[in-house]
Amino acid sequence: MAICQPRARLVNFRLSEREYDDLKKAAEDQSARSISDFARCAILKHVAASRPVLHVTPEPQASDLERLENRVNEIQGAVQQIAGMLVRAAAV
Repeated sequence: MAICQPRARLVNFRLSEREYDDLKKAAEDQSARSISDFARCAILKHVAASRPVLHVTPEPQASDLERLENRVNEIQGAVQQIAGMLVRAAAV
């Protein structure tokens, strides 16, 4: 279970009956703990999605890709060894 930071700020806005009913149904459909929790999560997801990306991840260098490929090959070899051991153990 995630540890929540204390919430000391209050945001208040009004909804029409239809907007409230739609919000309540959406919260129920998502099995939210409460309408407030659902609204908070939806707003914060929207805020996070609308933030501009401030950094660009550089393209991996050829040496990085080579090291990754070598590591994958090592793992494949280890998996094959283990599979061989399992086959031999099952035959005993």
